[in-house]
Amino acid sequence: MKSQSINTTDGSIFYRKNIINSSAALVCLHGAGADSKIFLPMAAELQGDISVIIPDLPAHGQSEFSGIPSLQDYINAVIEIFNLEKITSFIPIGFSMGGAVVFELYKRFKERIPALIFISSSFTLPVSAVVFDLIKNNYATFCDFLVKFLYSRNAKEPLRKLSKQELLSMNPAIIENDFRICSMIDYRSELHSLNIPVLIIANRKDRMVPISLIEEFAQSVAHSKLVAFEGEGHMPHLENPEATAEEIINFITNRA
Repeated sequence: MKSQSINTTDGSIFYRKNIINSSAALVCLHGAGADSKIFLPMAAELQGDISVIIPDLPAHGQSEFSGIPSLQDYINAVIEIFNLEKITSFIPIGFSMGGAVVFELYKRFKERIPALIFISSSFTLPVSAVVFDLIKNNYATFCDFLVKFLYSRNAKEPLRKLSKQELLSMNPAIIENDFRICSMIDYRSELHSLNIPVLIIANRKDRMVPISLIEEFAQSVAHSKLVAFEGEGHMPHLENPEATAEEIINFITNRA
């Protein structure tokens, strides 16, 4: 994939892209404390006639930001990319916290979005008070805690170590802000407005977002399809990229 940066008044927006002739670009939005790299294995499986855009949200990865970004700043960054790349139609894919960005984009651009995709996400994302306590008082322990919950027991140790190193290198205030955003979102009252095809992908044994919450999400949306893998961990798109990409391709091809 190619990469590009956009300079803004608050910093810069880095994103990866594979822009080709396509009726609707897939825009992959990462979760708390992550960046665009977590989508690369899945994106490699989406070879063909699908355009893919994967941003590092402000203050994450290679995107810079002066201060602590808000959810609106995340949305603004995506809009900047759309404007530069002249994207008129797109399907947002929201992983975990990225699901909140998907909801907000849909509220603003309904006429440009033919479908929605959520990975390990729901209409609300409760966060334990223990998370905020660890971030403030023992950040290294929090990083161990988060890596343990993000990955399945089958995840390779080098991947776990790399994730921990990247978390340790981040500003704890950014991580805390991400989880604060997660704890505050609640789109329950807006689920009735989702009148387009919605794909929800998850692992049944995810310990960060319970499958019961994801099933409630799917049952509350008129045109939803839930794909629940019989696995654990919070990141099916990273640990099971082939199957995740296959479900996305099938959904895009067969949506009606």
